[in-house]
Amino acid sequence: MKKIAASLLLATSFAACSEHHPNKPNPSTPPAAKASKVPAHKTKKIMARGESCLRFSREFAGDQSARDRELNQKMDKLKCDTIISELETLQQHLPKNSPLKAKVQALLLEY
Repeated sequence: MKKIAASLLLATSFAACSEHHPNKPNPSTPPAAKASKVPAHKTKKIMARGESCLRFSREFAGDQSARDRELNQKMDKLKCDTIISELETLQQHLPKNSPLKAKVQALLLEY
């Protein structure tokens, strides 16, 4: 009986020692559950650029008109040629439960 009590006491003391300490980071928390690696202001800028690039691309007629040249200048200034890869990178760095992840996915589907 004493051996059983000693074994139970030893087992509970090991369990108490292995519990998570509140001041130390929890190693079981996946990195994706933490905050996004991309700052909020950059996320908003990338999203706004993506929406603008999409809008300008829909206006583009392809007839070498003055409006097409104007749109080309605006799209060059916005760096629309890299926006898809930036949106894909942003999507990878957003946490799974982020509401922005769905918005980025929807925007990517438009391209």
